[in-house]
Amino acid sequence: MRCSAVHTAFFALHCAVLLLADGTDVRLEPPRVPLGRFPANRPPSAEIVLVNGGDAPLEGVRVRTGCGCISALPDGDAVQPGGRLRIRLSVAPEKVAGAFSHGVFIEAGDNLLRASVTGEAVPLFAVRPQDAINLGDIACGSPLQAEFLLNATEAASLGRISAAPIEAEVVKLSPASFRVVLRGRVPARPGRFRFSASVPVVSPEGWKPIELTVFGNAAADSGNAHSMNLHKD
Repeated sequence: MRCSAVHTAFFALHCAVLLLADGTDVRLEPPRVPLGRFPANRPPSAEIVLVNGGDAPLEGVRVRTGCGCISALPDGDAVQPGGRLRIRLSVAPEKVAGAFSHGVFIEAGDNLLRASVTGEAVPLFAVRPQDAINLGDIACGSPLQAEFLLNATEAASLGRISAAPIEAEVVKLSPASFRVVLRGRVPARPGRFRFSASVPVVSPEGWKPIELTVFGNAAADSGNAHSMNLHKD
């Protein structure tokens, strides 16, 4: 008897999943949105359509996304029988880099539907070793130096760097490659510190500044800390 009850519950759940997945009455067109490969600052727009093929209206349609880098805006919050509701999709410029796959979730009546948005956002610059370098424990008041290698996908030029209270130097290695050197001094007082440099992109136009950061812990005990001259290629 217990086994029969378990089988009955499983069968009911299985049917519910099939009904939810069945696209004959309420469905999304298309369920997958490939955006392809695009410059990270110029993402393409797209849309999906919620189709109500049933006999009853869908009220209180709600849309959410699995990532804040993607917005999904419906044209309304209800779909009449036989009607269609457009949902406009957009990716925030330079908020995603590399290949991605994110979900868009639509609640419509008793239906929960999911569309996937995929693509590859290509940033102008690749930063090595990374855009934020952890210097670890370093003696209070000691000098520091950190280097970043910036490789662009095309010829580029950089503007004057804003990096106070530290100094910044840009070395142009090629039309599309730069070395940025940050120099400064660790705070005299113990504790966490963070220095940032904003590197404007003059050309090509339409790109946000590159943000570079060095951070660490200013340590009073010179026996557990060290001066830092970090060089990365």
